[in-house]
Amino acid sequence: MIKGTKALAEACGQLTMVVNLAWAWELPYVVARISRSENGEVVGVDLGKNYYGVQRGNEDEAFPQSC
Repeated sequence: MIKGTKALAEACGQLTMVVNLAWAWELPYVVARISRSENGEVVGVDLGKNYYGVQRGNEDEAFPQSC
């Protein structure tokens, strides 16, 4: 998950977190938080846990064109 998140973060400069919903019935969700330098480069990806899976309001645009 760390490798895939890093690749996504490098392609989409506004991405801050990736949530694994593969096991959607199990809480908390596994999340990868993206750390960036001041100029936006990916510095690191840290795994953690979170109880939130989907950012509300973006359900109709899973992959926004503004990346």
